[in-house]
Amino acid sequence: MVDIDGTVTYSETVRVSSRCAGKEFVYPNPAKDRIYLSNATVGNRYTIYNTMGQRVITGFISNVLQEINIVGLTPGVYYIDMGEGEKWKFVKE
Repeated sequence: MVDIDGTVTYSETVRVSSRCAGKEFVYPNPAKDRIYLSNATVGNRYTIYNTMGQRVITGFISNVLQEINIVGLTPGVYYIDMGEGEKWKFVKE
């Protein structure tokens, strides 16, 4: 920081935290043949829904970086629920 009198001072960085730490992510988005669930809770069920609310794929998370094959889905918008009460939107190309 530069004060009004021209002196320069620096603050010590004590802690930097990310709002994204520990959050689940779905990528790539848009996706072609597979998506990855990052930071997913092992043992939770995942469910993919189409825009009509129909369940199209379901399974269990076996790794914190879970790969899901979406080759059989038609192109469009989908929602995935990873069992944590939050749904993620992704696009299948």
